[in-house]
Amino acid sequence: MLTQNTFTGGVISPWINSRNELLQHRKGLAVCENFICTPYGALRRRMGSHYCGTTVGKARLIPFQLSSDVGYVLEFSATRLRVYKECNLIAGVDLVTPYTVDEIYDLQFVKINAVMLLTHKNHPPQELRFNSESSWSFSEASFDYPPFRDFLLDGNEITVTAAATTPLEYSEAFNLADNDPAVSSTPVSAIGSWEVDVTTFTPNGGPPPPTPLVTLQLSTDGGENWSDLQTIVGTGVVTGTQVGGLLRISSLATAVIGTLKSSNDVPDLAEGDTVDVSLDSAFFESGHVDSEFEISHTVVDREKRIALSSADTISEQLDVQGTWQLTTNGIWQGTVFVEKSDDNGETWELVLKRTAASDANYRDSGEERDGTLMRVRFESAGAGDQVPTATISNDGELYQGRIKILTVTDSQNATAAVISRIYSEDSTEFWKEGAWSDKNGFPAAIAWHESRIFYGGSKADPSTIWGSQTDDFYNFEEGTNADEAFHRQIATDELTDIVWLLSHRELYIGTTGEEWRGFSDSDVGVITPASFILRRISNSGSDPVSPILAGSSVVHVQRQGR
Repeated sequence: MLTQNTFTGGVISPWINSRNELLQHRKGLAVCENFICTPYGALRRRMGSHYCGTTVGKARLIPFQLSSDVGYVLEFSATRLRVYKECNLIAGVDLVTPYTVDEIYDLQFVKINAVMLLTHKNHPPQELRFNSESSWSFSEASFDYPPFRDFLLDGNEITVTAAATTPLEYSEAFNLADNDPAVSSTPVSAIGSWEVDVTTFTPNGGPPPPTPLVTLQLSTDGGENWSDLQTIVGTGVVTGTQVGGLLRISSLATAVIGTLKSSNDVPDLAEGDTVDVSLDSAFFESGHVDSEFEISHTVVDREKRIALSSADTISEQLDVQGTWQLTTNGIWQGTVFVEKSDDNGETWELVLKRTAASDANYRDSGEERDGTLMRVRFESAGAGDQVPTATISNDGELYQGRIKILTVTDSQNATAAVISRIYSEDSTEFWKEGAWSDKNGFPAAIAWHESRIFYGGSKADPSTIWGSQTDDFYNFEEGTNADEAFHRQIATDELTDIVWLLSHRELYIGTTGEEWRGFSDSDVGVITPASFILRRISNSGSDPVSPILAGSSVVHVQRQGR
């Protein structure tokens, strides 16, 4: 009879059943069911389970640990999510998900504070948010800036044009009673040509009114202050053009009707506009609907300049995206304001203020990551000397805008909504297709590593990794700064699909053919767009099952299921 005092070898292969001279054989078992091997050698019975409820068909259970002493169990079944706490089903929490019963087993996820991000290759990334114990929300993740593929630069140029002219805006001013103060109309946007039509009438059968007197006024600060643009005496139609700011008419006489019309004859391609999109050759597919495209144009006008003389003045508007600079020269007295507008010139926000009394000049800079309009405004405090000037310049060579595809007409034409302003209606070859869509697929893997969210492996880019901006998990706008987003493609002998990601000391990557690790070679040891090294560590291949950390080791299921 063989006496066995330790079982730390666990279950051993039947191929070594007869190898009793091996130390591992003396510590192992052929079968071990409902027992747990302790590291001290002894066995203990596996603890029992408690009946909590019946799932809705086949289901997958996922933990949601809110804090060290509060945890929940998520029950994913076919297109359904329910939540348990301490073995009790939480009433009223029954959420709809896009996942079929076969897809729930391929879900991968990360949890950050009270939010869990989930991903599956057939669906856009989703967000589960804990609001309170009885209130949970499940929805598609909304990205401030989604990831894009690289420029194609294959000669297929894209053109974005305004889909339709914006209807005329109307405004009327009435003043029907004698001795009333001046009455002003409702402001309208100054976005092109304007027209003022002044008429009179006889109220209540009385005598004809005096000669109409109407003033057209302009505001460049959102309606807080108004200046007279033109005075109109008598009846008739007066026209003109004004781009930027707000317009209104003010009646200075009684019994006057003045009508102001402002038409959009300048296609601004601003946020919210509907646009037509066309390509030189076939590209669009139905799967592009709801995906975004990044459209870039070469910036033509990169600076605006004004004279800092004795008169107040405002520069022309300048398209700015990226780094801008303000430079003043000469001897001047007054205040220089740098202002920006995110609504195509209707309202202006102060960015920078500089004052001089013939004793100072300035060189300032800033950055606008999103496209905006900027201008320089000068309020004079006295005459200058040597022809003083103020110049605002834009350092960016490309101006990037974004559109979201609404409908696909055919392989060369589509309609879209403008997400961020498009610089020009000119055709351009500098455009990028959204990385994730029904056409390109969605990422299969996800991990949180070094304050970034990493996604990996879509249908169109199966060996590509996307890293978000640092501490901004919904922003994938790429750049060269250390905190900006980036993407990398794993270079392999054969095309392999990324099936899992894991954060440990380094970023571990499992593909269908190999295993890799991503790390930084910088002095500080943190991954950045300029410092991200990919190195192969094995070629066993991985099954699409999320790995686990066992102590300091990464344990994963191989492609063969081992």
